Amino acid sequence: MPSLDRSFRIPSFSLSSSSELEIKIHEPTWDGDNLGLKTWGAAYALGKRIGRDEVMRKGIRIALSRSELVSYPDLEGSEPGDGGGSSTSKGGDKRVLELGAGTGLAGLALAGTVNSILDRMNDSTDNIHVHLTDLPEIAPNLQRNVELNNTSIPSSITVTTGVLDWRLETSANTEREGEESRYPLIIAADPLYSPEHPTLLSTVVEGWLERSNTARFIVELPLRKLFGGEVSDFRNLMAEKGFSVLEEGEENARDDWGESGESMTCWWAIYGWIDG
Repeated sequence: MPSLDRSFRIPSFSLSSSSELEIKIHEPTWDGDNLGLKTWGAAYALGKRIGRDEVMRKGIRIALSRSELVSYPDLEGSEPGDGGGSSTSKGGDKRVLELGAGTGLAGLALAGTVNSILDRMNDSTDNIHVHLTDLPEIAPNLQRNVELNNTSIPSSITVTTGVLDWRLETSANTEREGEESRYPLIIAADPLYSPEHPTLLSTVVEGWLERSNTARFIVELPLRKLFGGEVSDFRNLMAEKGFSVLEEGEENARDDWGESGESMTCWWAIYGWIDG
């Protein structure tokens, strides 16, 4: 498949306005081997949900403010019972890790809308760092897409890329030297396409997610028949490792490239530690 240059529109809501963010994505020539060089439907679905869905946005606020006392003025689309007020943060840098970022769409969507997400609680948007990771053969195009969107991402947001090979993140080396190396928020979109991935992904999340009751892992997975067993295995492994599904739902998405894009149902979830 020849290379493509694409644009995706992400909704972005704040206290004072609503708008759309345009994310530009380059997809290199693809021979079917490196799946991370294509933008899959779940990544776009997660990006849009981050931009518009108040349940998702509240989960992000809790993680990045490190406070469960998140409240804000009632707005159209807010959850029932959310009153006015503000939250106090524990401070520190607000760090986000994306696993299996692929072309970077979901992580770039979060980077481009996080100011509007935190604006609802008048929290500081300083020191926000979004780190997008994937395999060595995917990382160069991931960096290219970050550079393509430099003007779309607010200057207060730092976006970086790097290599994170899940196969090297065994249970023996996932213990970090201090909580400062862990992330309060991790996201992933469509990361399961091999029988070994449920174990690898759950181990990486266990090793990199901050050990606190406000830390969150956000994931969106297509419910494809081909990988139904992987989704089930992943959910079981996350429960065994001490995670609980705090919020979840399903939505329709589509892999809209090629001659015939696949329509599918996606499951999204917000995970937290059972005992933070």
